[in-house]
Amino acid sequence: MDHPPDELAEDPILVAFREAGHRLTPQRRVLLDVLQAQGRFLDAESIHERAQAQGHNLSLATVYRTLALFKELKLVEGRIVGDEQSREEYRFRSSRE
Repeated sequence: MDHPPDELAEDPILVAFREAGHRLTPQRRVLLDVLQAQGRFLDAESIHERAQAQGHNLSLATVYRTLALFKELKLVEGRIVGDEQSREEYRFRSSRE
């Protein structure tokens, strides 16, 4: 039985962006894909390097801004690491609370 498109289950990531009044841009999708593929904590520089290695030309500033938005939307979790708690690492959350 065919269902109208509005009855199909929506991608929770798209829902999170729409509810917060944001768009899921190609740059944001790339960074989400990098985080989802890793499944572990990575710092912004490592995320940036992985996106660059896939052929995406993103600035490190864009990565930091996007990670801040992802945290706000509860799509990623962060933890402070380093001897002097000098940097943050991020991991994709498997579910939103």
